[in-house]
Amino acid sequence: MENRRRAAKGQEPLKTWREVEDKADADADEAAADPNKDKPEDEAFAMEAGRILLDSLNPQLGKR
Repeated sequence: MENRRRAAKGQEPLKTWREVEDKADADADEAAADPNKDKPEDEAFAMEAGRILLDSLNPQLGKR
């Protein structure tokens, strides 16, 4: 199933599940090394929160 997902995203298929575990370990190490690095989901959350706040302040602004 993982290889089907990877193929759909244009990535190389995995030969073993250990490759996934190694990648996850490397990603965790990288994230721990740079705690100030922003994640895309954090930015998306902040943008949506801002839009909700603007809509609540003036509903006319929300109608585009």
